[in-house]
Amino acid sequence: MPATSYAAGFKFETPWTIRQTESHLVFGPLSRHLPFAYVYATLAGSVLVYLAATNSKDLLHTFFALIPIPFLLRLTRRQQAIFGRVITKWFFSTLAVMFAIMGIPLAASRHRPEGWPVFILGLVWFPLLSAFPSLTERQSYVTLARALFSIPVVIWFCKVATFT
Repeated sequence: MPATSYAAGFKFETPWTIRQTESHLVFGPLSRHLPFAYVYATLAGSVLVYLAATNSKDLLHTFFALIPIPFLLRLTRRQQAIFGRVITKWFFSTLAVMFAIMGIPLAASRHRPEGWPVFILGLVWFPLLSAFPSLTERQSYVTLARALFSIPVVIWFCKVATFT
């Protein structure tokens, strides 16, 4: 049966994703006050302006990032927040897994000291923690704890990184 609109065909709006999004530190207020499409358009537009100002050849890729904006504008605020949370969660989950996978080989095989903080950041931001239903109500505290713990690890990384 075809959906009558984009919003009616949005498959991510389930009770679990609604609870996860509305209890989130960032996307909870977004779902109530500011449409995510505006945040997304601002970020994509600022990247586009930066790339145009630096005469980058990746300008075409950023135009592709602007394609979802009309789709996002047709969704409700809650659906936009859920979409933003899913995209952001996917991006940072991929980044955390890459950090965790690359940190130990970087530290062990090449004797690079920055591998350990990269590995620890990957473990801290590993996405499995938010899947537990008992932590859903405390998700904002978990995010704050992760962010606060990341600060000394990032400082440690900056002190030991060689960048050569």
